Amino acid sequence: LAEVRGGGGAIVSIIGDAGLGKTRLVEEVRREWEASAGRGDERWSEARAQSYEQTRSFGLFRQQLLSLAGASEAEPPEVIRERLGALVAAQTEGIDERSRRTLELLLAVEQSDDTVGIEGQELRAELGRLVNAVWRGVARQPATFVFDDLHWSEPASAEVIMDLFSLVDDAPVLFLC
Repeated sequence: LAEVRGGGGAIVSIIGDAGLGKTRLVEEVRREWEASAGRGDERWSEARAQSYEQTRSFGLFRQQLLSLAGASEAEPPEVIRERLGALVAAQTEGIDERSRRTLELLLAVEQSDDTVGIEGQELRAELGRLVNAVWRGVARQPATFVFDDLHWSEPASAEVIMDLFSLVDDAPVLFLC
């Protein structure tokens, strides 16, 4: 945590059998992060892969994006759209209306009359670019991204995580997996 707050980056993987205390260790790290928070611009965000989301592309990143936006899936779509818009406006430059609608599509909160106009590999590439832009924006300040239960992650989220790991080379970010 001190290294991240000092401007460095790190990737930490916690591996162990069920019941060993991995979740408790993450909770202890979170408490330490919060207890030693020096500024209000530091971020902690968590996402947990679920076994039932293995067929849902970007399921893990949907959770992480919601966490970053300060929203939950239980909230109405208009609230999620508002919080997502605030996150994107604060953390990224050059995100246009089409890009915003693409992120809303990722979160399944798009308005019924919204059409993004792309699909398949083009949509996947655009989502990857946008997710990367948001995470790079957030990582301008010290940030910790927790990805829990990665063994349940679907391939699209795992691919994006691997791409985002390069952030540790030039940003104060901790990936806790």
